[in-house]
Amino acid sequence: AGWAALVAEHEERNQPRRPAVQGWVDVRDVAAVHIEALRRAKAVGRYLVSSEEGASTFDLARALARNKEFAQYPLPTTDKHENAHRIRYNVGRSQRELGFSPRRSLSQTLGDAASAAVAMDLVRLPPPDVANATD
Repeated sequence: AGWAALVAEHEERNQPRRPAVQGWVDVRDVAAVHIEALRRAKAVGRYLVSSEEGASTFDLARALARNKEFAQYPLPTTDKHENAHRIRYNVGRSQRELGFSPRRSLSQTLGDAASAAVAMDLVRLPPPDVANATD
């Protein structure tokens, strides 16, 4: 399976009319904030641990396409249903009470995840005739 197919399948399955926009955060940052919550006796209830601004899966594909390591992979960079509306998340309580601040950017998180997927042979380069085809 290629990146383009995975993104398109995710979009079709989750929200066929426009890209799903959601918050993103590196799992390593989530783990760090969980540990911090355990250290703080007054940490009670739910905390939102997310990016402050939502991103669609096409935003993710475009960010990954800018990474030189993955430039040879066919990634979708546009969507005819692109939605300009951006969702913002209030992570203020997590910041104030737990000191939450993502240590890794979305680009770093994506690059690390994509590198791991390639290393585990979950994603392969398509044959040259498919890689050069246009959508």
